[in-house]
Amino acid sequence: MEALLKGRDQERNRIAADLHDRVGSLLATARLHLSAVGEEPVQHLPKATHLLDEACTEVRQLSHQMAGGLLEAFGLQAAVEQLLQAIAETGALQVEWHYAVSVQALSTDGEIALYRVLQELLSNVIRHAGASHVAVQLQELGEEVQLMVEDDGGGMPETATEAK
Repeated sequence: MEALLKGRDQERNRIAADLHDRVGSLLATARLHLSAVGEEPVQHLPKATHLLDEACTEVRQLSHQMAGGLLEAFGLQAAVEQLLQAIAETGALQVEWHYAVSVQALSTDGEIALYRVLQELLSNVIRHAGASHVAVQLQELGEEVQLMVEDDGGGMPETATEAK
């Protein structure tokens, strides 16, 4: 019980630090741009909007990270379904989901790692791909578990000079 409480406190401290360092700095910078909008709105308003979008994404990611309790209580399938449902409910992405993994295929640590990878992939689709559809597939292939995320977005630039 002591180890559980210590782990929970460490996780809360990590989340508090992430909120302070990542979200706090984004919001403070956005506030600076918004206070300067009266001087040069064309320059500062887009920057402030972008920073606020980043802060929203950070808060969403942190809240999904906190959803580890759902993962531990109900397993990977339920946690992924909740994550995908939350994304689908925004209306920004049509979500397709296929799950074919036996209960004992992954350890708890493996499930958490896979869930975190999926969160990051979906975050990248939302932030960068410009996609309207995403398909997530999780399946067992022999002794391996395969995660596949496909979207209809723009993809990555071929060269670094094409990147914005």
